[in-house]
Amino acid sequence: MDARTKPICLALFFTSGLSLERWDRAGILTREVAIYERMQRAGVRVIFVTYGGPGELRHAGGLGVIEICCNRWNLPLPLYERLIPLLHARSLRRATLLKTNQISGGATALA
Repeated sequence: MDARTKPICLALFFTSGLSLERWDRAGILTREVAIYERMQRAGVRVIFVTYGGPGELRHAGGLGVIEICCNRWNLPLPLYERLIPLLHARSLRRATLLKTNQISGGATALA
């Protein structure tokens, strides 16, 4: 990598209303996270922007160095969704790529 090249930082915006907790309860957490773990091993920094509450942070230990941005304030979903760009601005400013799993997460990522 050239010294002038900024390292890749991927921010994954979860589908509106979804969380790591819901992925875990559905039995898909390991499968869904696997691709991002491979990306990290290749030098990509990963940020998850989820809709879960403070309980999301309990998954942090099992996710390596994936940064979790969640609704740690327990705000109502519509309010949290509108405020994501402000609440997580420090983390999101580092992102060089934005990704959504579903189109319903796109509006928040665009904001």
